[in-house]
Amino acid sequence: MPALSPTAAQTRENIKNAFWRLYTAQPIEKITVSEVCETAGYNRSTFYAYFHDMYDVLDCLEHELIPADKLMAVIFNDLLKKASARETLTAFMDLFLKCDVYFSVLLGPNGDPAFREKLLSQFTAAFARALPEGLTKPCRYVLAYQNAGVILTIARWYESGKDIPAETLLDLLLDLTREGTQAVFTQTCREAEKP
Repeated sequence: MPALSPTAAQTRENIKNAFWRLYTAQPIEKITVSEVCETAGYNRSTFYAYFHDMYDVLDCLEHELIPADKLMAVIFNDLLKKASARETLTAFMDLFLKCDVYFSVLLGPNGDPAFREKLLSQFTAAFARALPEGLTKPCRYVLAYQNAGVILTIARWYESGKDIPAETLLDLLLDLTREGTQAVFTQTCREAEKP
């Protein structure tokens, strides 16, 4: 999308905010363009100048919440530089907690089921760009397992209304990483390095 003028960018943001206020109260199927326009204070033609429909607005919000550049920063700055698993998972959890109000809805019981897949796809793509080219297929499967496990565990936490403290969830993910999939990943990669 080409750069918008400050006024156009603000209008687009106002429409997204109006949609979000409605989306937190009702399913997307029940939200109409007219409701969004009334809430935002614009007419229908203004809405359609920026978005095709409600799903386009939701998709826009979701893409803004999946910060590919920030995921890459966590991977490069922490994981690949051999930071502790705790530092890496803490940095990753911080990405969620910074936009907690959105993730609570999108990953909650009434959220968008497709959002998890989008999130996992971005996470996997970030890892793929960061990892060495020669990573074996078994290593890639182990990473896919671990990435899905982390994302789905966090999604389950939101679905359950964040029923345990974030620090407890972080400790749980850390234990799973250290004692579970991380050991398998290390062993798989060692076996791949043998002549």
